[in-house]
Amino acid sequence: MAGKVRCQKCGAGYMTKDLSGNVRTACPVCRAPIAVPENAGVAAAADRATPTVQQAPIAETPKRGWAPQPASAPVAASARTTSGMQQVPGPITVSTNCKPPSGLCNHAGFRLDASKTFPWGPPSEIGEVISADSNVPLSGPPSHLIPWLIGGGIWFATYLVFGEGLPLMLEGKGDPNVIRAMAAGLGLVAGLLALAWLWPQSPHCTFVGKTGAAYVIGKWSRTNPSECQLMLFRDTTVLFTATTHFYKNFIYQCTRFRFDWHNEQNKPPALRIAGEHTFKDELPEPDHLFHFALRVERLWTQYLTAQLGSELSADRLLVFPCRANDFTELMLGLAHKNDIREIRLSQNQLQFVYNDRVEPLAIRDLGSFQAHRGVLKFQQDDVSWFSRQGKFRLDYQHLGNAQAFLYYLSLAIAAQYK
Repeated sequence: MAGKVRCQKCGAGYMTKDLSGNVRTACPVCRAPIAVPENAGVAAAADRATPTVQQAPIAETPKRGWAPQPASAPVAASARTTSGMQQVPGPITVSTNCKPPSGLCNHAGFRLDASKTFPWGPPSEIGEVISADSNVPLSGPPSHLIPWLIGGGIWFATYLVFGEGLPLMLEGKGDPNVIRAMAAGLGLVAGLLALAWLWPQSPHCTFVGKTGAAYVIGKWSRTNPSECQLMLFRDTTVLFTATTHFYKNFIYQCTRFRFDWHNEQNKPPALRIAGEHTFKDELPEPDHLFHFALRVERLWTQYLTAQLGSELSADRLLVFPCRANDFTELMLGLAHKNDIREIRLSQNQLQFVYNDRVEPLAIRDLGSFQAHRGVLKFQQDDVSWFSRQGKFRLDYQHLGNAQAFLYYLSLAIAAQYK
């Protein structure tokens, strides 16, 4: 009989029917190793074709390429991006109904299982594929009838309770027709909200290659993708990330994230990965879009640091651009007001560039640096507690290439103690 194994570190549980005995695998939530009892894998052979438990991470990257079934389908540039995304001239060619190479992992590092299919393959521009993922099930597209039935049922129930039941409770008080009209409107709003909440997510495929990343989005009723965002490392200049926790009555609700890669800072992003999850202090499930964003961010930071080198000098300035607040952040109070336009970093000095001035801060005079709750704070040594001079504050989401900045800042601080 298939049993259930529980992670001793985080408490997550999953079925062991797809695992053979005496196997050590990794918890999909916290990555901690889990020992599976010897008698837990009796049913493994029968169900191995459609596993439901994530496989352990595979270290090696497969060398074989993708296997497209029909001919390639070019996607026009006008259909490649949504509103607000940067338009890149020329079509991108993607293959349809592709089969990933054996042993390929998803963006969280777990081997792809047989329950997913890839209606579109990776663009050739991103090079050899390192990781990929898809939300398209092998069983076919999800049902669109169920959300309509649930939405209609909510509308009917709301109308029945308030439109027909409330006049009986009022015993002739008030106009029944007005009450019925209001109940129908309330039911319509509730039904539409339920329909929007339950509507199936658009099919998408995500790919990370050695030279870039691609985010292919389509529609369930169409063969060709409706959007293909393509980011190449050699063309990208800056990455801005934003992660916000939302609370209601001091109770955590969700976390929303957004990763924007720009070829030019003042233009729309070439690649945007955005979404939300409900894991405040942990990573979401391995097939979540958040892992795609983290994987691309990690590879982009590695590429950028390789291009800039691993050494700092006193006569070399590294420039990290900063973005201004947008209207939503100021209205909803999601970020502090930012007046810094860029930060320049050398081995011995930090320079904070504003619209009308440049304020330097020597690394040897840096009294404290804090990176806490999405805010970076720099404070000069021996500065007065009441003074604003020598104090700099910047939200993490406003700093471009923030991971690379923290890396080079650590090198500059370490150089002062050699």
